[in-house]
Amino acid sequence: MGFYLLIIGILVLFSVVRLGQLRERNFLALAMLFLYLLATLRAVEIGNDTRHYSEIFAEVRSNLTQLTLEAGYLCINSLIGSFTDNFYVFLAVTDAVIYYAYYKLIKKYSSNYVLSVLLFLCFGFWGDTINIIRQELAIAMFLYVYILTDDGKKIRGFILGILAPLFQRTSLSYFIYFLIPRRINKKFYAIAGPIGVLTVLLIDRIIMLVTRFVPRFGRYLLDTSKYKLGRVEPAVVLYCVFLLVVWALALYVYEHAGDNIESDEWTVQIEMQINMVFTAFLIMLVATKFNLLDRCAMFFNIFVIILIPNMISMIKKDEYRHLVQSGFTLAAIGYFVVVCIFRPDWNHIYPYRMFFQSLN
Repeated sequence: MGFYLLIIGILVLFSVVRLGQLRERNFLALAMLFLYLLATLRAVEIGNDTRHYSEIFAEVRSNLTQLTLEAGYLCINSLIGSFTDNFYVFLAVTDAVIYYAYYKLIKKYSSNYVLSVLLFLCFGFWGDTINIIRQELAIAMFLYVYILTDDGKKIRGFILGILAPLFQRTSLSYFIYFLIPRRINKKFYAIAGPIGVLTVLLIDRIIMLVTRFVPRFGRYLLDTSKYKLGRVEPAVVLYCVFLLVVWALALYVYEHAGDNIESDEWTVQIEMQINMVFTAFLIMLVATKFNLLDRCAMFFNIFVIILIPNMISMIKKDEYRHLVQSGFTLAAIGYFVVVCIFRPDWNHIYPYRMFFQSLN
């Protein structure tokens, strides 16, 4: 655990002692490169499905037609496999796609790069890049969609978004993004909120209806599935409450920020981030009744790592700003220790080993 705590300690220090924009940008690049290398050079025992991914990579090279995974994921396996049989080359390429997306998101939208990296590590997003590669590739595609759309390249972004389900089918839910208003809209909250609550109440009927049209989905309702309809997972409830707190606090701070917001463009960004976290909360609320759906919230969840630093920067009084930053920092470290360390069945990143330390 000391290895991770050392990394967290360094991030905490530099998130408090600001380095200046240029140095923070360099620090961001180095920090993300370091986390990228940890993810890429891990032993096959690190990550819930890493060994399985390595077996798929080997099998794709010899028997592609027998596999039933999404076409995009099989294609990238096949493409890389046509050049090398080294699984770590595969990880290097796929992780580069994933980590560059997160790097671009933080660099473009966060007011405190180091704090965003700390939240990325501690709230389990880094662990997700190790545990669920297919889902993370889909999320990366939509992060590129978000950035392209914000730059006015909507058609290019939409086309790129079509690629996401080719890596993971659940990313079809990420197209909700195109329905989210860019500005804070009370009508949006008034409509989306009750829809979320109604979905929770009717989730049993909705799931059964879905299985009629998508029979493959029915396998999640079997007794052998780890996803149980109606079973409440404490971690999902905790994360749902966390998202609600972040959204409510950010909305309150934003409404009282006054001239503490840099520009009109930044105002639009903050409002969009608040709406994204609200959407994540609603999806996680539904996931409290069917925890498979927490993956449908993953793209929206990631916006907490930029909204929290941005919210903190809007707080006028220094003492309140320091208090809120300390609170979120402690919450992040606590989450990391409890979930990422002591629940390896959820997020198997501890104890960390590199590929040459593998226990094969």
